[in-house]
Amino acid sequence: MDAVNSFEKRLPDKVLYYLENHWQKIFLALLLVSGLALRVLLAEKIPLWNDEAVTANVARSLSENGVPALPSGKEYWRGLPYILLVSISERVFGHSDVATRLPSILIGTGTIALTYIGGKELFGQNTGLIAASIVAFLPWQLAWGIQVRMYVLLQFLYLASVILIYRIGEKAWVLDALLLALTISIGMVTHRTAYILPGIAAAYLFAIQLQSLNLRKLLFVAVPVAAGFAAQLAYENYVDLLNLLSYHPDNFSYYLDWLETRNRFFLGSGILGGLLAARKSFRAVYLLALSTIPAFLVYGFLVDYRNNRYIHFMIPMVSLLAALLFSEVTKLGGYLPRISSEKFFAGALIVLLAFSVPGFDYSYDNSVYRPYFDHESVYDYISRHDSEEDILITQWTSSATYYYRTPDYSLQGDGYIDVREEYSYRGKNVYSGAEFVFEASRLENIVMNSSGWLVMRETGFLRKPNATQSVIKGGMREVGDFKRMRVWRWDHRGRGGAVGE
Repeated sequence: MDAVNSFEKRLPDKVLYYLENHWQKIFLALLLVSGLALRVLLAEKIPLWNDEAVTANVARSLSENGVPALPSGKEYWRGLPYILLVSISERVFGHSDVATRLPSILIGTGTIALTYIGGKELFGQNTGLIAASIVAFLPWQLAWGIQVRMYVLLQFLYLASVILIYRIGEKAWVLDALLLALTISIGMVTHRTAYILPGIAAAYLFAIQLQSLNLRKLLFVAVPVAAGFAAQLAYENYVDLLNLLSYHPDNFSYYLDWLETRNRFFLGSGILGGLLAARKSFRAVYLLALSTIPAFLVYGFLVDYRNNRYIHFMIPMVSLLAALLFSEVTKLGGYLPRISSEKFFAGALIVLLAFSVPGFDYSYDNSVYRPYFDHESVYDYISRHDSEEDILITQWTSSATYYYRTPDYSLQGDGYIDVREEYSYRGKNVYSGAEFVFEASRLENIVMNSSGWLVMRETGFLRKPNATQSVIKGGMREVGDFKRMRVWRWDHRGRGGAVGE
């Protein structure tokens, strides 16, 4: 304590006054700078995986041809607002992983600030700072917050909508109603998760305003809700969405197990914070519950596929509740002698970040939060050793198209007939236009009459039928050493025999 007092005495009075009265703003600025720097670093170190490459290829088509289309020629309108941002970024900054991911980097950094705003409005400035810290450094948030996927924009628009819904419930300003109509409309076009936002707005605002029977406020409630539904109906009918839903109860246990295993402290703090916040601000907790629980239950029971990216939108809302718990606990520091509660809070927050951030899993080449496959190194190697006549075979064709060129064949397997039905366009791979190869005999015929390359994931090779594996082992030789990827070279026309040796 004496050291702290000595340090304070050496500071000019004006500087000390500014630090004491604006330390929250300074801390938020440092969070934004460090959050941005960390996202740029990860974006540069981690190569794009296949789903990112799909979006990147479509964005490149939009910037070059004016139409969002896959290399196969099929138009791709999913997540159009986000694709447009990626297209603009590439036109301005060129083709690189960081330039392609720049919209996600900036939006993800903006979500840090937006989380602070939400925490400040719902619970107070200290809660906003803690929640922003969680969003800045949580590995799960970072994993999907830098990817070339629409989920980062969905999360931003979803959180912005929740904050606007709360504001309208408190003051019903015209600008907030118009902004809510905009965020809901863009959110719906970005991802189907946002389809629930009009329902959230209606369930919260009507319940809050009916208590006072304020007809003026009810009118403001109707505007964004009606606008949201109108935008959605213009893009895709709710009936079509309902037809996609089916009962899959195993998803629920999957998500709970994953959260309990990978984000136990985060989830537990959010639940305890919610219970505590219910006494502090029931309206805020009611809104946050509406914005997370119904959508989580839909993904837990009524969607075919399951992945932690589908519930990524929840992170800021849960962070607000977890932050409230921490904020309330640090108030106990106000009972300590010779130190203000604000100084104790600031010190506790700094200590928390100092001890927690180094322990987070930011490893570049492996993560439980996102896929990692080193396509960049693979196709850089091939481009340095290929010949003009070589053909390219791979299962995940979008990554090849992004880092190298459109492959000639898409290797599946005898048991992948559903792929032909779901991922086919004009008889070829919808994501690249590559010709499908299912039978081992067809693969063998291609290999024995050509030279080229085969690229597969380690796990993908092991899942291929034995006959297909036999063709690969018998007619090709493996080259290079890549993380989670395998590459084979063959030349049955007398070309390229020394490659990789």
